[in-house]
Amino acid sequence: MEPLSLASRHTVRGILLYILIWLVLLLALNRPAAAICGPVDPLGCVPEMEPNDDWGMAMALPMGLPVYGEQSPQGDSDWFELVIPPMQDLSVELQMDFLNLRLRLWGIQAGPPVLLQEVDEGAFCQGEVLNWGFDPCLEVGPISTLMLEVSQVAALDQGNYRLVVMPGVPTSVPLGDCRNFALPVDTNPYSDSQDTATGFRDRGFGSAPDVWYQLSLEHAGLLVANTCAAATDFDTVIRVVAADGSTVLASNDDSPVCTNGGGRSWVSTCLGSGTYYVVVEGAGGASGIESVRITTTPTGSNARLIAGDWGTAAEPWHRWFSRENAVLWLLADDPCGTIQEVSFLAREPGGSWLPLGTDTDGSETRMATAPDGETGDGWRLAFNPDQLPIPPVGGEVEFQAQVTFADGSLQSVECSSSYVPALDPASLVPDIARYQTVHDNTLLVSFESLLPWEYVELRWSLCTKQDEWSRSVPPEWQRPVSDSHCSPTAAAACLEWLDATYGTNVTCGLSGEDLVRALGETCNTNVGGPGTAHSDFFNGLQNWIDDCGGGYTVHRDDGSVAGMQDQGESQGQDVITTLEWDGGGAHSVTLSSIHNDPNEDGTITMDFMDPWTGNTQYGDFNPATGTFSGYGDTEASGTIGPVYYVCPVENGPGDGGDGSGGSGWGPFPTHTPFPIPMPDGRWFLKLTVVTQSGHALDLFSIVERQQAESPVVRLHVSPAQDLLQLSWLPVRDALAYEVYQLDEPWGGRTLLTRTTQTSLDLALEAAPSRAFYRVVTVYAH
Repeated sequence: MEPLSLASRHTVRGILLYILIWLVLLLALNRPAAAICGPVDPLGCVPEMEPNDDWGMAMALPMGLPVYGEQSPQGDSDWFELVIPPMQDLSVELQMDFLNLRLRLWGIQAGPPVLLQEVDEGAFCQGEVLNWGFDPCLEVGPISTLMLEVSQVAALDQGNYRLVVMPGVPTSVPLGDCRNFALPVDTNPYSDSQDTATGFRDRGFGSAPDVWYQLSLEHAGLLVANTCAAATDFDTVIRVVAADGSTVLASNDDSPVCTNGGGRSWVSTCLGSGTYYVVVEGAGGASGIESVRITTTPTGSNARLIAGDWGTAAEPWHRWFSRENAVLWLLADDPCGTIQEVSFLAREPGGSWLPLGTDTDGSETRMATAPDGETGDGWRLAFNPDQLPIPPVGGEVEFQAQVTFADGSLQSVECSSSYVPALDPASLVPDIARYQTVHDNTLLVSFESLLPWEYVELRWSLCTKQDEWSRSVPPEWQRPVSDSHCSPTAAAACLEWLDATYGTNVTCGLSGEDLVRALGETCNTNVGGPGTAHSDFFNGLQNWIDDCGGGYTVHRDDGSVAGMQDQGESQGQDVITTLEWDGGGAHSVTLSSIHNDPNEDGTITMDFMDPWTGNTQYGDFNPATGTFSGYGDTEASGTIGPVYYVCPVENGPGDGGDGSGGSGWGPFPTHTPFPIPMPDGRWFLKLTVVTQSGHALDLFSIVERQQAESPVVRLHVSPAQDLLQLSWLPVRDALAYEVYQLDEPWGGRTLLTRTTQTSLDLALEAAPSRAFYRVVTVYAH
């Protein structure tokens, strides 16, 4: 055969090379893209896996085992499922014979993969280890699987690679930096402070670093969040965000509630049960120290039912009601106004419930600077004791309030109390006036009663009545918190005085603005309207005291000068008074002093620690009408509203105050006058009547023993006129004169007359053969 020419030989070689290239390509296209080979040289590696060029056919890649793969010019990708917990940081070691390689990290949720992070060609040098910090704050939802995709950058790039993935150094993310690492709101109320300028990034809605807080509500209710504290040093924005991390439910930038200014924020919103976020960030690009406080108030929480005037924390002898105060009152947090009606029922213990009535209007007046137009009395029912399924002489009664909410759900609240008709003031009338003057060293007290057999004991005590009484109530100012925080501010001053006086800790270690703000949260101040509702204040104050260790009970009355004198001055209780302005609106103040000597018009000057000014203000109060005038710098006028008394826990009926006294069997049932020793001076006399059931009623009088100025009496007998003539000189300040006839100088006496004259004529023939006469001066006070 003729040998091939040089040209022919080149042609054959070209054909063979062409065939060889195609064979290589065919082998490449039909071999697995990658294989897990273990710690051996890749030249001898035998593929163990099927092609993994789609995420649905991803190859499992355990940590630390190398994977060898090849990229062809056709632009395929290799997919690996990482056998590590989601969100685990990665250390990636990559060896390759070309540089145009791309790594993508994907997260699998419910659907197709979501791209989390990507690294391109220039990130790697041959054999370099890449510490791939996975950002745990990426908003990708719940990741169940992580996948790694290896692909070429350019379509015709090809070559081999070796890939090892190891757990990496965890990325440092401060708690609160994002939704995935939100700070847990695990107390109620909750407080926290962070410096957004150190380590926090913009993960939310504006352009400034933000702090995320997460909370879960088991029940619907109100969420309140604020940065009003003085520690906040920059302009803040607060947002309440739904569980999806993007839906804003409520927000605030600058709030007038934060009266200390500085761009601080306050937001409140009603929420259903579920998970929510509170996000705090700076306005614009601002950053700094934020001090946030978050409170939640579930609808219907802190519910208590009261029968009569005393709260459920009262001592057993105070847990009674009579015909005069047969009132049921439901106290419950309802900041979103979801209670629609309350039905009240009663039964004897263990019996069947009988309806008493239903209240469909829970509106009530609020203690606020400006009138709010509400005139209701809350969820209350005045009932007739004749409706009760018990004997007319009284006994224990169980009460129930059935609460209906807007969504149709129900809640029941129960309490028990005793109906004690024997303690109705209309059934128990002592023969002693509110102001009583005596000249003897013994005061005789008797009672007129419709039910004399019910009473077993009379206790009495005397406490000095001062001409001017005062106490050192700490000054507190409401306006750094809000213009409507008068009630919690008055309560703060009250609790601080109690701690200082009795050595307790019902302030929970707080003081000043912090105490006022915390009390306001407990009493739902500025929730549902400006100021504080009476039911929220009554309930919140008792709850606060109980949470801080107890030792005191809260009760209230409709307000009177006499009540403030009796409970505050003589019993050592602290007094929080409501002043209802003539022009509308109401204001809470704390009693600090009483000038007991009446003014010329009969009014009594009383001083109060006033939260609006933060100092003492005074006015003239009329004991007869319950009105006041000339109060404060503006000389305002109005009417005394409900008064709240914080009373140290008593050891038994008749306890309280700083006086001394005694007790005895009587005057019941014989109604024999009961003697009470009377020292010289002016006194509070407290009479405590105790019934067979162990319940007690306190009655107060102001008694003054005076050494009587004895008038000079002349006796003249005129037989011609058949007259016995008595005459005496007038006594200064005398209101009248009482003329008594006595058988013996110090024996029993009979009142002949009471007169304003200075003489008396008696028929001589009607006079006994031997008699003594005494004239007693009666003074106006």
